[in-house]
Amino acid sequence: MKQQKAQPYMLGAIRAQLWYPNTGRLSKDILSEKGFMLYNTIIGEGSAEEPSLHTLVTVEIIGKPGEDTAEREVEIVCELTKKFGKRLRVLASRKESPQNLGKTGKWLIPVWLVDHPSVPVKVTATLKGQGKPIKKVVTIQYSGGE
Repeated sequence: MKQQKAQPYMLGAIRAQLWYPNTGRLSKDILSEKGFMLYNTIIGEGSAEEPSLHTLVTVEIIGKPGEDTAEREVEIVCELTKKFGKRLRVLASRKESPQNLGKTGKWLIPVWLVDHPSVPVKVTATLKGQGKPIKKVVTIQYSGGE
């Protein structure tokens, strides 16, 4: 019996949502919300509805519904685009192997940015394990000042 080759996966949307600790809510996707201003979000300024110190980033993996293989790995790295005090350049990272894509053909990988800075953060998602790695990069345009 010939084994069927796994179908290729793709990187879908990368989303970012502010976490509002006063209410426990998440904002709309700040990467797709046109004109969303991330200025002084720690005190609720800009387009933030409330103060926010943390951000939930999710990376969507898309493939054939029901596909179930552990051959692939997704690496997500969130790093500063410029120097910010004594912080390390990499704020958060995660590696995960998407498993059963279920009926939707999707797998979402979360990364939690704690105490996001007042400078832009680059998010790089890399899908490996099916030939040449596939990369997708977005920038979360945090800013701040007095």
